[in-house]
Amino acid sequence: MKNSLYTIFAVILFTSCNKFSADVDFSVSLDADNSYEVNKPITFNFNGNPNYLTFYSGESGNNYENINRNMVVAGGLEAFIQFKVKVEDATGDNTLKLLISDNFTGLTTKSYKADSTAIVDSEWDDLTTQALFPTAQNGESDVNLNITQYLSKPTSIAFKYEAVPNATRKQPKWTISNFHIILKSPDGDQVESLDSTRRGFVPFDFLDKMTPYTNRTTEGRWNVSFPQTTMVLASTAAGLTKPSNLDWVISKPVMLNQTAPDMGIVVKSIQERKTSYSYTFSKAGNYEVVFVAKNSNFESEKVDVKRIRVSIK
Repeated sequence: MKNSLYTIFAVILFTSCNKFSADVDFSVSLDADNSYEVNKPITFNFNGNPNYLTFYSGESGNNYENINRNMVVAGGLEAFIQFKVKVEDATGDNTLKLLISDNFTGLTTKSYKADSTAIVDSEWDDLTTQALFPTAQNGESDVNLNITQYLSKPTSIAFKYEAVPNATRKQPKWTISNFHIILKSPDGDQVESLDSTRRGFVPFDFLDKMTPYTNRTTEGRWNVSFPQTTMVLASTAAGLTKPSNLDWVISKPVMLNQTAPDMGIVVKSIQERKTSYSYTFSKAGNYEVVFVAKNSNFESEKVDVKRIRVSIK
């Protein structure tokens, strides 16, 4: 009797799985009440109920045509490095430098000798003067530098901190925050370089041969956040017995025009039912809006792509 029940259950399970149809029955239309103006919502009406529905507005960063893109075409492209920098606990005293190199081969993170040699032997362009770092205690600045000339080669960015002990003053604390690399196309579109948060910044302490790559919050050390938008060099207390500091934080060499594929907005999942979706455009223009409808189970998947053009005034 038990075996018979197992057989019946298996047949029911097999039958129910085979009843699943991955075919997508879905259509989209524009609502008759839409005004098609900047900052006014546009409603898209749906027929059908796909398992999953994803929306692409056609705007920069949300364009279906770029879902497989990992590199921005360099023709006419400009690159800018942007971040906020603040100095605390003492005056800046030229203790921080911004450097960039297109021939540094990267840190091994395994050999002090190899990595210290590679840093010294590489050619580093000093951008500190252009960056206009703050000099007064508790001063801060917003940095925005054009680094387009480095687009054609793998490029590394470094912050070099060098300070010596003082009897009465601390060695200053520096904070680099909101670090981004922005790519601007000739038509004015902007996209984040993939390297902005994944450049692989690693500390390197020239005066610590045993643990040069340590990421710490202690004095005289770089601490790099994740994602890598903030880097802090903690101050060292006053006193002539305190050590000198020579600390770099260096990114891996990557092409600046690498970028992440555009991502869509998830409108619905299998647990939901949606009959419409509203979206607001903030900029006038002509857009190709795309809805990707998908049905799937463990053994099959079907996708239906619907395109609709909208003009925003």
